[in-house]
Amino acid sequence: MLTPESCTRARKPAVHATLPLLFALCVGCSDSDSGAAAGTGAVPSAGGQGASSSGGTSSGGTSSGGTSGVGTGASAGSGGAGGAQAQCDFNDFSAVDNFAGYDKYKAATQAQLDASGTGYYKGVHNPDFTDSVAQPDNGPGPGTQGQFRIGCVYSHFGYEDPIVKPKRPCEAHLHMFWGNTNASAYSVFNNPSLPSDPNDIMEHGGSTCQGGPLNRSAYWIPALYDGPLGARNLVIPENITLYYKSYRPWEVQPLPAGIELLIGNVNPGGSVNNNFVESDSLHWGCYEPSAGQTVTRSPTIPGTAGTPACPPGQDIQATIQFPQCLATDDGTPTGKPVLSSADFVSHTKMVPNNDPCPSTHPYRVPQISYLVKWKNPGISASTWRLSCDEGFESASPPTPGGCLHGDWLGGWNPSAIQAWIDGCFDPDTNPAGGLFTNKGVNNFAGPRNCSIGQLGMNKHYLDTKQALSLVRVSKLNNYTGPQLIPDPCPNCSPLHHP
Repeated sequence: MLTPESCTRARKPAVHATLPLLFALCVGCSDSDSGAAAGTGAVPSAGGQGASSSGGTSSGGTSSGGTSGVGTGASAGSGGAGGAQAQCDFNDFSAVDNFAGYDKYKAATQAQLDASGTGYYKGVHNPDFTDSVAQPDNGPGPGTQGQFRIGCVYSHFGYEDPIVKPKRPCEAHLHMFWGNTNASAYSVFNNPSLPSDPNDIMEHGGSTCQGGPLNRSAYWIPALYDGPLGARNLVIPENITLYYKSYRPWEVQPLPAGIELLIGNVNPGGSVNNNFVESDSLHWGCYEPSAGQTVTRSPTIPGTAGTPACPPGQDIQATIQFPQCLATDDGTPTGKPVLSSADFVSHTKMVPNNDPCPSTHPYRVPQISYLVKWKNPGISASTWRLSCDEGFESASPPTPGGCLHGDWLGGWNPSAIQAWIDGCFDPDTNPAGGLFTNKGVNNFAGPRNCSIGQLGMNKHYLDTKQALSLVRVSKLNNYTGPQLIPDPCPNCSPLHHP
């Protein structure tokens, strides 16, 4: 095994060039290492490379910063160009990247995205981002629930965490990212000192989720490993489904850009635990297609450490649900949401589905759920484990999958998120009428069940009767490449294991 100082890191931030940028192998990295000045590296060029191809693209950038809300992770930083960055020797990890076809418009600003479409929801009306479909939704939501669902595929891997380890590549356990193709340890939100900062989550990046760059949010979880040290593989999910839902849709407001969310088997401060009690909001399970859900649940990966394997026809799925309530600057539901906190979690609050948000966290948002599904290997998943599990270096840790958790950094285009809030959570005849406009109203039989990117009965649909859906990431919203990809650094560990 390599020395503890050895680890893979993400794309090295830089600007104003066109060279392909590769992952790197960190040797003796530290936060005090001097960084590359602006203009010495690469920015993303058009297109990208698939998981089975060589090459790669860059997430770019030389600084971090941000002012909106309270920020300590990706939303905050020193700002400015040429800030201190870890220096690492390059090593080609680009074969793991899955950028092909997802980087169109990656350099377009939010203003340019808005200007690319004509209509009430601006860029939503660009045919590169949405399709005309037969139905605006799948009918009323179940009970009082409004929901919006999209599909994604993975984007890239890296020993980085923009929230818990900002500007500290190499120090996080290995994560699998999807959504924004530029996500890295240097990702920031709305850096006022460098408006063209190529690390800005809102202004740069393609996306491996439906809608493309209209959803530049970054999503990540610990990487899933298979096989022994030295011959380790990365296990790639076949399907990633994201739910945004609420049992109190009349109170829902848009998720604010730049919001940082962390949930799962983690502690305040970001350290992970080794085991948990399964629940609706956090579990492993066997997914049964006929039921459309997991039919068994466990705190460890099925087929490992004594947990029964999933039978043929059922796949392995991890489920992670996020908090629905945010703190605000003035303690009111209409206040400015707090984007982050020193311990990464105290600005958010999880409540039972039907409960109102508490006065300490009065701003209600749709609850995000990650449903990450790996194809049943058909032989054995006995050596599967997460990169943060205790004893992950071994092919047989005591609680495989026990450190399950997820992170989210918000990057939705404001017009796009308003389109599905209006259409799926608040299908009112006056969607621009303000907060809580649908409370006590039963227009169109209440909130809607929007799936596969359907935008529901929003103002555009009410005015034109044209139903829209976000463009799929593929024909079936599925990843179709190899399930096992050799880990390009099968002996690597983080610089500082959490």
